[in-house]
Amino acid sequence: MASHPELKATAALVPHPLVLCGMPRTGTTLLYNLLACDPACRAPLLTEMIQPVPPLARSDTVGQMQRNIAAQGSSEMLKAFGLTDYQQDRLASHPLFANEEDLIILYQAGCQWFNSMLTPHDNDELLL
Repeated sequence: MASHPELKATAALVPHPLVLCGMPRTGTTLLYNLLACDPACRAPLLTEMIQPVPPLARSDTVGQMQRNIAAQGSSEMLKAFGLTDYQQDRLASHPLFANEEDLIILYQAGCQWFNSMLTPHDNDELLL
């Protein structure tokens, strides 16, 4: 900033990001999706969170196609292992789309598919 004082004036015009944090199942996804509906705001897409620095491409369309292919990789892996029933159950409670925002938040919270697959199917001691 010292060598480029003109950046200081520009930096003051950039709005501060809004960071939404919360415990799982407390409505943070709903609030995040509601805030993302505001046309004055911009929420990161799922494909942008999977690959935060997009590849250098000749057009944004090519980059977005590459990010969509990467986002479909986990779905194809589940199908290859025959885990489509698990995937359908998970999608019923938490739908995911390649242009959505919040899958990586689940990964950071430790909610990964293999953690659920390692539990026995009769693991119902927490059910009331």
